[in-house]
Amino acid sequence: MRIIAGEKKGFVLKAPRGGDTRPTLGRVRESLFNILRHEVMGAVVLDLYAGAGSLGLEALSRGAVECTFVERGERALQALRDNIKKLGYEQRCRVVRADAKRWLEMQKTTGWPRYHLVFSDPPYDTGEALRSLESVAIHLPLESSAVVVIQSSPRELLPDTCERLRRFRCESYGDTILHFYVSSGAF
Repeated sequence: MRIIAGEKKGFVLKAPRGGDTRPTLGRVRESLFNILRHEVMGAVVLDLYAGAGSLGLEALSRGAVECTFVERGERALQALRDNIKKLGYEQRCRVVRADAKRWLEMQKTTGWPRYHLVFSDPPYDTGEALRSLESVAIHLPLESSAVVVIQSSPRELLPDTCERLRRFRCESYGDTILHFYVSSGAF
């Protein structure tokens, strides 16, 4: 796994041992960031179910200003922390060890930061993709026109709208579907 573009292009990322995580494939990340090329620069990013952090770290390499990573697996967290240190992004990252859904439920009361770009890559075929979408839509402080990207398997169906989020694009890459939503307003 490597950083594809930006200031840290070519840096090799550490992946956690074991089968607890499923890193986003390089070709999927490349397509994802080609679609989001105008959304990343200057963004405040959230990477849910972060694993080793490939999505958030790619965003930082491409000009995002900061990223919050939420992950509960200890092996993944260790790989994530090692990757952040290797890239020199310690001052631009916040790592939270938590269950993503529970963490999201606590965010409505904080109101800060307001995120511009959210990645959610939950385990496939567990119902977590829909629960993640609903929790982000209801609880997360988002900037107006924030973009939320939910990854799922083709066997999981997500709605076109969910509270203040509206899907504007959906892309299929083998066993990965990327659902792109935009926020209709901030809170």
